[in-house]
Amino acid sequence: MSTDDREIEVYRDPAYMPGDKVISNKNIKNDGTMAGKEICETVVRKGGVGYVRDIGVFLQQFYIYAVDFVDRASIVGMREREFALAAAFANPVHDWLARVRPPMVADTWYDDGLLRAFERVKDWGLVQGGSRNGEWIDIFTRAYDCAGTEVGEASADWKTLLHKPHGLARPGASFLISDSDYVEGLTEIDIQRPIPEEVQRRCTGRPLLFLGCRCDDQMLRTFARQIGKRSAEGHVAVMPGPLTRMEARFLDELGITWLDLAVAALSEMLTVPEG
Repeated sequence: MSTDDREIEVYRDPAYMPGDKVISNKNIKNDGTMAGKEICETVVRKGGVGYVRDIGVFLQQFYIYAVDFVDRASIVGMREREFALAAAFANPVHDWLARVRPPMVADTWYDDGLLRAFERVKDWGLVQGGSRNGEWIDIFTRAYDCAGTEVGEASADWKTLLHKPHGLARPGASFLISDSDYVEGLTEIDIQRPIPEEVQRRCTGRPLLFLGCRCDDQMLRTFARQIGKRSAEGHVAVMPGPLTRMEARFLDELGITWLDLAVAALSEMLTVPEG
């Protein structure tokens, strides 16, 4: 039995109580501010869960999700506090994207680092996913201009569209949490079309560049398929190996060229002074 197998067995022990230190079987960096293992430990030490039944790999492998019961407001508050830590960290990739101004950037993490990088420029907008929990409205996304004012829909006149499909974990915003949130917010089912029209238009006929985005999570692959089915050939993914079996299958399925390179190496190149 591998170490990971033993750890996963421990997670299914209902003996853990709030305040216990729980080790995650995933120790993967997210946006560089905190490892997934540390997020799991922090949440449990703060007593944010009832009792831990299972430490799952849901929510992109970084969150405790399978708990007996915890109210949604507590989860939202914890996530907002966790991602408030990211404000102190600069991200060279975000800064580079704000300089080159591509037609669209789909940011699959929950912090606002990309938005803060774009605050130095104009003529851009944001469309973000959000939970419909507690709301009787048929809206899966909301759009905002670069001043932060909510608008009816994303504009074709914006030079760059920032797409945050999972939402934003900051006060006053909304983000996806539960299974139902993800099914509604990322998957097109029958006449339900949560992918905004302007996102569809900007993806059509263009290849995708995957940076710092692993494809080892089913939810991420589902969303990438929704976007990728409208795009052109020639996708490239920058991620360090080895690939998981499902990652390799996914890259082959979409015809993605894989560059076995850590995003940190790219960040270092982007921070080298010109000349």
